[in-house]
Amino acid sequence: MSLIPLIAGAIFFVFGLCMYYDIYRFNTTAIRTKGTITGYEEYESANVHGTQSKYYRPVFSFSVDGIIYEVTSNTFYNSRVLPVGQSTDVLYQTGREANARLAASNNPGMALFFVVLSIPALYIGIFH
Repeated sequence: MSLIPLIAGAIFFVFGLCMYYDIYRFNTTAIRTKGTITGYEEYESANVHGTQSKYYRPVFSFSVDGIIYEVTSNTFYNSRVLPVGQSTDVLYQTGREANARLAASNNPGMALFFVVLSIPALYIGIFH
């Protein structure tokens, strides 16, 4: 038994399941509407080698019952994925409009990626 791959696999597995549960829970009550990308928040981060990287969080707006909401996405990207002014699908929950999400970034693909990634690590951790 190899402890490091086992721990890494378990972390990836639990992280993936938590992500999947969050996306599933949100999507079961979410309402889809159209919104517009209004800008980006930029962040710079240095890695262990001192190299700077820029990350972007989209800012989008949408309207519900005549009230306009402007929300900063919780998802970081390494580029401006959508041009400012572009229309996009937005998911929100009634009464929690400030927690809206871009529909394109709220899919279970990344969560399932972490679960699948955990399988070889768990296998190596258990059988080697």
